[in-house]
Amino acid sequence: MLNGILQKNEIINRSKPVTDIKKEVTPFIKNIVDLCNKKIGEFNGALALAHCQVEKDNPLTFFVFNTGETIINPEILELIGEKTTSMEGCLSLALRPEKKVKRYEKIKVKYLDTNGKERVTYEYGKRAYVFQHETDHFKNKYIY
Repeated sequence: MLNGILQKNEIINRSKPVTDIKKEVTPFIKNIVDLCNKKIGEFNGALALAHCQVEKDNPLTFFVFNTGETIINPEILELIGEKTTSMEGCLSLALRPEKKVKRYEKIKVKYLDTNGKERVTYEYGKRAYVFQHETDHFKNKYIY
């Protein structure tokens, strides 16, 4: 079902929006959670993992937190305040150590949950960093 974590120097396509949650998202959630909670390279797991990091042939716009919470077709609506420095790692390049990254500490986001319900929330701290990091992946942006 999953191609596995991207290999060195692999390029992924831009992610496409999810159109059918039950068909395109639900079958992947457990496997992505399992990958989030597995030691890979330098990391003893991850806070979240984007679908495009594990399915390069048909990347879709959703990510899964290591708890199973699934964020579908997220949009960052507003970046609030000043950027701060966060230490981040990335399972796409799991042999590299964490790196300092400038991120907004507060953001406003819109997304669908696994029931298809639209959510609009303010995210703070680590959750805000995760949203920014994972949505960067959908556009082929990486921290290294």
